[in-house]
Amino acid sequence: PSPPTSPTYYAYNPLVGYNNFAILSDNTGGTFKDLMESAKHTVAFYYPFVGIATVGMVYSYDAGNIGTAFFWSLVSLILGYVIVKIQVGVMNRLYEDEDGSLASPPISPASAMSHGDNNTVESGMPDIPSPPSMDHPSHPLSHKSLSQYIYLRLPFELFAGYALTNVFLYFNVWLDQMDWITPQTLLIVGNASLVMMLVIGCVVMWRSGMLYGVGASLIWYFVGVAVELHTPSQPIYNEFTDEQITATQATAAVASTIFFIMFFIRMIKSIIKRNLFGCVGWKIRGAAAEEEEDEDDIAGVVEAGGAGGEIRTGYVQA
Repeated sequence: PSPPTSPTYYAYNPLVGYNNFAILSDNTGGTFKDLMESAKHTVAFYYPFVGIATVGMVYSYDAGNIGTAFFWSLVSLILGYVIVKIQVGVMNRLYEDEDGSLASPPISPASAMSHGDNNTVESGMPDIPSPPSMDHPSHPLSHKSLSQYIYLRLPFELFAGYALTNVFLYFNVWLDQMDWITPQTLLIVGNASLVMMLVIGCVVMWRSGMLYGVGASLIWYFVGVAVELHTPSQPIYNEFTDEQITATQATAAVASTIFFIMFFIRMIKSIIKRNLFGCVGWKIRGAAAEEEEDEDDIAGVVEAGGAGGEIRTGYVQA
């Protein structure tokens, strides 16, 4: 296997999915339909579409085609949602049990001996496995976990949050280009958009877990709106009153404050769940496994001693 810092390691990481293409290309019995069916469940399959949607969204907005930019922002949001969903599913399969705790098997005395730790077996006492250390790959703060998140997950989470904010932004700009819509309607739609983004962000962050990139994009947008309206541009001054501008700025400031607090609470909750409760579950499962192994060993010794006319009570009591 390639070292965790090599490009090959990340290219064939399950969070990317290039290995699916390699496996199917080596399989002579696989058809193009099989390749496409497997590719749809990999992040690498969506790379070209993400690039096309991003270029279309940015250049359409720069060219003044707001309706086209709004369309491409919807496409980008769908692509971001699909990619984030795939990666969350991969992480759940790799590192978590059904109860959400760390999915690494307890260390038995035999496995401890195989790794050079003979203290457990020599002492005759079962060792309750320790929780994963910072160097363990399943630890959320290990080098491997942080590298995977920063390089493979965070960019797409930021992209999904960026696309979500652009959907509301381009929609409001599109309405602003319609002469028959009054400034009061634009004000209501604009503030409603901020509230809807706040609700969507809270639901995504609370239910989906560690999607910090999406949350960071929303915080950046809320803060950006509040800061920009502190010294608004001349077109905004010409179209809206001071009271309307102040009201929208206050809505953005309140939304950023609420979402930042929720974001921080969710982060603390995830850390406690993965480190405290996960480690407790690790110890409980490890102790149960060791106890079951000891009972099997005792039963075997008693049975062997009974057959030979001798019971090794010293080992049984130990």
